[in-house]
Amino acid sequence: MTNLPKPSSVRGNGIWDAAQQGISTLANAVISLLVVTALSMEDYGAYSYAIAVTGIAMSIMNAGLGGLVVRYLVEHRSQNRALVTAMLISRSALACAGYACAALLALTAGNEVVLVATLVALVALFGKALEGPEAWFLSQLRSRRTATLRVSVTLVAFSARLAAIIFFPSLLVFVALFVLEAILSGIAILVAYLREPDSPGLSRPDIRTSAELIRESLPLLLSGVANQVTLKANVIIVQALLGATSVAVFSVAARISELAYFLPVVFMNSLLPHLMSLRFESEDPSAYKAMMKKAYGRALWAGIGVGLVVGVVSAFAIPWIFGPEYGDSVPVLAIYLCATPFVFMAAVYSKWIIVEKVLWASLVRHCIGAIVSIGASIALVPVAGVTGAAAATVLAYVSASYVAAFFSRLTRGQAILMSSAWLYPLTLIGRRRAGGMQHRGGRS
Repeated sequence: MTNLPKPSSVRGNGIWDAAQQGISTLANAVISLLVVTALSMEDYGAYSYAIAVTGIAMSIMNAGLGGLVVRYLVEHRSQNRALVTAMLISRSALACAGYACAALLALTAGNEVVLVATLVALVALFGKALEGPEAWFLSQLRSRRTATLRVSVTLVAFSARLAAIIFFPSLLVFVALFVLEAILSGIAILVAYLREPDSPGLSRPDIRTSAELIRESLPLLLSGVANQVTLKANVIIVQALLGATSVAVFSVAARISELAYFLPVVFMNSLLPHLMSLRFESEDPSAYKAMMKKAYGRALWAGIGVGLVVGVVSAFAIPWIFGPEYGDSVPVLAIYLCATPFVFMAAVYSKWIIVEKVLWASLVRHCIGAIVSIGASIALVPVAGVTGAAAATVLAYVSASYVAAFFSRLTRGQAILMSSAWLYPLTLIGRRRAGGMQHRGGRS
């Protein structure tokens, strides 16, 4: 008889993983905005560009291997040692490939300082490659162990960056701290794995198994790269056409919007177990569809509300905090935030994709988003500058999060539910009126 994990263990594992991701995302977004106050516009543009290009390279290195290897580790406990070793080799090889691709991409920057900063930042890939054994902890439902390590490293790096902002405000110092955080995180997870009492350890390198993992993860790799291109292509094109100062203006708006985009991830991580329960355990099939419809409605209007609040506050806060030279970030952010409702709904849609196991839909939507992002940026940036880049980002988000869902019969139902989300307030009003009429009828 198979020993199934307790539901409380699964929930706890998910909570620790989500908490770690949330803290890391929030800390990195906040520190990036604080770095704005410490660097010149050109240096901040170079820093933002380097981090953006590294993000694309990271998607090559990650290659979607995490989830794939976790599944294998659960299904083949006796082969855990070889699988973890193969994971490390695969990530290291992909880190080399990611570095080479990103370095070639950085040659389009047209600025030696930007190029050097990017080449240094890309060293972080090899630190992140060492995090491969994290998959073993996930397969053992021990996310608390790696989450604690990651959060500890994040807080140490956050403190170091604050010190650098005050005492050593330099472009290369901030880039070096970015690399150091990745290396420390990778070493900490690798050492923790090797020191774990029941750890299977490492075996002799098996190139064949590593190559097989990379081959199987190819669709996920392409999806991850396409997603990062959707998010970062505009930064690459703005640098190539307008320079580092314009990248700085655009990046301030992008970073502030990321603080808003952090919210739906937390919301959906808590909703996913409930969706799965309704899908596979509920005796009422309509309950699952009703929950999806409600989730889309709440997500869309929460996105509208958050976007409005962030936009209004930022219109006053950006010039006051970052200086008048960043005044052009205000209209950029106003355009950028138009994507917020669709980003919030995409958090719901991505979880539906997981529940229904239509993972190909993720690849399709990210590829569509990447194509639109590149095409729209090339068309709009020369004409409208950084506001054109923001408009291209909105078009990419809408295409990937909403329009792409219409392309297949299997996902079209979700597109229709997303369309009906605009009427969610009217639905609530109708329910309240119906409830009030029933209440009055009962009293009479």
